[in-house]
Amino acid sequence: RVIAAKSITYNTSLDKSVRQHFYLKKLIYKILKSKKISSYISSKIIDLKESRLKQSMIDKGFEDEFLLTNCERNFRKDQDKVNLLFFGSQPSHLKIFDSYLQFSYLKDFKLLIPHRLKDEVTLKQVTKEKIIIFEEYFPLNIEKELGLLIEEFTQIYHENISTLQNYFRFNGHNFFKTQRSGIKNIFSFLLPQSLVYSRTANTILEEFSFSSVIGVRPRRIFDRAILQKAKHLKVKTGLLIHSTLGSEPRELWSSGIYDSCDLVLGWGEKHLQLIKKDKLFDGCNFIKCGSPLFNSPPQKKEFKIDSPKIIYASTRNDDSIINALENYKKNNPNIHITIKLHPGDNQHNRINKDLFSVESGNFAIEEILPSFDLFITSYSGSHLSAISEGIPVIFTPFFYEFSNDLQTLYGINEKTMSHSYAKNTSIMSNFINRVIEESDYREKLLHEQQKYFTDLIEEFSMKESADKITQALNLS
Repeated sequence: RVIAAKSITYNTSLDKSVRQHFYLKKLIYKILKSKKISSYISSKIIDLKESRLKQSMIDKGFEDEFLLTNCERNFRKDQDKVNLLFFGSQPSHLKIFDSYLQFSYLKDFKLLIPHRLKDEVTLKQVTKEKIIIFEEYFPLNIEKELGLLIEEFTQIYHENISTLQNYFRFNGHNFFKTQRSGIKNIFSFLLPQSLVYSRTANTILEEFSFSSVIGVRPRRIFDRAILQKAKHLKVKTGLLIHSTLGSEPRELWSSGIYDSCDLVLGWGEKHLQLIKKDKLFDGCNFIKCGSPLFNSPPQKKEFKIDSPKIIYASTRNDDSIINALENYKKNNPNIHITIKLHPGDNQHNRINKDLFSVESGNFAIEEILPSFDLFITSYSGSHLSAISEGIPVIFTPFFYEFSNDLQTLYGINEKTMSHSYAKNTSIMSNFINRVIEESDYREKLLHEQQKYFTDLIEEFSMKESADKITQALNLS
């Protein structure tokens, strides 16, 4: 179970491919009325789609490049027992802990992070002494041990190819043929790494004797290994949800597997109903806490009619949106527009700096949101922060995948966001103008977005959310 979510949604595309073949075959059968021909056509379409992902599967090795980083072990041990361990593998995971700690005044805890986040993330509420670096607890002979595991599992793979081919034959289709590169890397990289991580997690949990561990997203090997080992050692386990889990059960596994948890601290009823549909969810205690990241309901914000400032949250494949904003800016030179690059994206050269201000991808957009009056994005999750701040949001799903992402991740479509769902340039320009010029339209848009937000996140302030979490953890 440590590698399940990664293996079917990251190293391979088995989860989506099996579903797509099943539904596509049914659809074709309705037209042709021949099971054999329907299966044949569906298989060819799926194979073609998967062939385009082959290089991507080949390139996916270890979960993180730092796996073999040699870290000096800090042998200092606290004299006093620490009961609670927070852990997270991504900057966004640490952000929700930092926000919670801002309001909770909790002192008795440690934070476990991978080495790559050591200097990447600045935490205001966590001192250096509170941080444990995961790699410092690797086996001392890590390179030798890992090499032997890779050799062993690679040999197992090659000796069992015929058996694997039978295992990956579903619904009359041989998925092994197109998924072979990803399946091979599961044996060569994912399984060896998961064993090293599981042993390391066991070492940390036994050495510090934590009574509870709280993670964020149960998907990556780092997080799954800690949860599984904690459960094995009878340490209480929990999750503090930091983001949307999707809007459909079929997409839930892309955010992780919700087993091995005694406690889930979620946003609200939608999170609860979604997690309950995970077949591995074993009915743990789910508490609706809202989120210490957002005030719910959204705040009221005065809109600057005379000189509104627009911010666009850049994503992938969004050149058409930036071009549309360029045209809008040329026709509306007095409107100030800022392009905020996506984290990790620093390609300033694709932005016309004569028309736009540009903010780098080296910090979170939430740090500058209060300075703006209108937020535009294709599908960025930061729209939740904007809505929480009382900022009108316009969605620009120009690229076909964006509309799918908005629907599956957030349940956003033309019906749920009728005043802000802009499928093309002209609709986007019209929405921007109406938000700026028409107070009645702006209020309808904000009302629509507030309903969406409060349906998703229980109505607690950030402080009230932190209090609910503290109470749930029995730390008050």
